[in-house]
Amino acid sequence: MRNRLLLLLLLSKTKHFIENTQRKYCGYDITYELLKTRIPLKIEYQEFNKFKLTYKHLESSKYNLILVVFIENRNTVRIITTFPENRV
Repeated sequence: MRNRLLLLLLLSKTKHFIENTQRKYCGYDITYELLKTRIPLKIEYQEFNKFKLTYKHLESSKYNLILVVFIENRNTVRIITTFPENRV
């Protein structure tokens, strides 16, 4: 039997993120799927453990999806907000 590494990651959601998930472009399921299975197109360090992640949107050919996250510690990532960005 192969050894498996079990990675537990707690996703913490802000009020702003929860409000944004009501919009079709950045639902919780899409956001979770991107974080879990996709590699970002771009990662930008903002400040104090905050990062801006750019993903190819799973359901739109017109937009990328931006996730702003804050890394609290090794096991906790807080999702600050999400928003669409026109593809160039």
